Amino acid sequence: MQAGKLNKRLTLERYAETKQANYGEIVETWTRAYELWGQVEPLSGSERFTAQQVIPTASLKVTFRWRHGIKERDRFKLKQRQGATRIFEINALMDMDERHRVGEAICTEVR
Repeated sequence: MQAGKLNKRLTLERYAETKQANYGEIVETWTRAYELWGQVEPLSGSERFTAQQVIPTASLKVTFRWRHGIKERDRFKLKQRQGATRIFEINALMDMDERHRVGEAICTEVR
């Protein structure tokens, strides 16, 4: 892996559920776990028509230095220079060389 290709600063967010004290309602939150450098490459894109709306989806591959503890239910957040934020939900996670050096995640962009 060439370090120069890891040119995006990503935030790994972890899903958490907490109970609200007053009503016992479950509140879903995403908390920041840590930041890492990665490479984001588009794989495919499509559109589907659901409920009178066109919904686009994009599949991406995120390459990063391996970190223990990343799970499929986590997600990456990418803040761009223009102020926009992109969210990538992890669908599949792979240890590319089986030596815990390079990780790849196949993701779906949700925002």
